[in-house]
Amino acid sequence: MNTNMKNMCQSCYMPLLQDEGSEMDGTKSTKYCSYCYRNGKFVNEMPLEEFKVFLDGVMKERGLNFLMRKLTIFMLPNLERWNKK
Repeated sequence: MNTNMKNMCQSCYMPLLQDEGSEMDGTKSTKYCSYCYRNGKFVNEMPLEEFKVFLDGVMKERGLNFLMRKLTIFMLPNLERWNKK
């Protein structure tokens, strides 16, 4: 994994420095943010294509510009949660 991607949520590409998720035992997740992952489970269980639409809506609501939203959506298939290679 690219070192730049290591510090990003492996589900939504948000920087982990902002808000780490939690494992089932309460420890901080090293891979996922709290918006995507809590208590050892994904908050939104949905296929990637649905997640792209969902995430784009959330980012738009929070005021992220078009280019930033499209770049994030473009990166999703490369993240650990979605990359099943």
